[in-house]
Amino acid sequence: MSTVHLVVADANQEYVDLLFQYIRTSEEHHKFILKSFSTSENVTRFLDQHKGAYLLLVTPELLPPELHKKDNVMLLVEDHQPHEEYITINKFQPLNLLLSKVWAFHLEKNGLAISHQFLSKKTKIVSFYSASGGAGKTTAAINFCNQAASQDYRVFYLNLELYHSVHSLFPTEEKAEGLDTLLYYVKSRSKQLVAKIEELKQTQTFTKIDYLSPANGQEMLDLTKQDIEFLLQGFIDLGSYDFIVLDLESSLHERIVQSLQMSDLIIWVTVDDLFQVDKSKQSIEH
Repeated sequence: MSTVHLVVADANQEYVDLLFQYIRTSEEHHKFILKSFSTSENVTRFLDQHKGAYLLLVTPELLPPELHKKDNVMLLVEDHQPHEEYITINKFQPLNLLLSKVWAFHLEKNGLAISHQFLSKKTKIVSFYSASGGAGKTTAAINFCNQAASQDYRVFYLNLELYHSVHSLFPTEEKAEGLDTLLYYVKSRSKQLVAKIEELKQTQTFTKIDYLSPANGQEMLDLTKQDIEFLLQGFIDLGSYDFIVLDLESSLHERIVQSLQMSDLIIWVTVDDLFQVDKSKQSIEH
């Protein structure tokens, strides 16, 4: 599997050691070959000789005076002061957030072609559906996510219901951007969709399940089957997950039908009730 060189140039060796230790023990370790330098001269020598893909995190003090390629460089800074030529990133933030932002930056600059290189195995789309409410579909979907995550599978939970009830399970920070923002990139067929998924995702603290804060009902109704195809393909192209778990509503809206058609596995939840069985048969026939 192809990897990218992550080059960190920082005279603070203690910080570099801490960062590399985190990366090596994280679930993202397979994406990177790690290199570090403590002088500007060594950075320049490496970049002159290196032919493959790389991402340079460098402090302003060690920034080489002349760089031929600047679009894969991030300045490691101790504050949020912007720079005229380079993207800056605060080095003293939680390392999981730093790494996520670095990876999102890499995807954004290199496009979808790079992300395809990291598909060690095909991402599976698992949809949970019920022909009528009250069957325990969302509970089943959450239990599946928990079980898969407990076995060290990478899981993304995506709720596509018109009305959802998962706020307590997947809390959202106030004013946090989520699926509503992502849908802008879907509607515009933006090449930055993959990078935005990485940027906007949130992570459940204890289970490590990733998710997005949900969109409002009207945005769900406005989604076409082409939108869903583009959205789900973005998750596949990201290449970071074993399972994308879709929590679908009990309707045959085109976003629901397209989700079912793209699923590798459909878990159809029902109960021992003639009404539920009849509705399930009608849904299957359609």
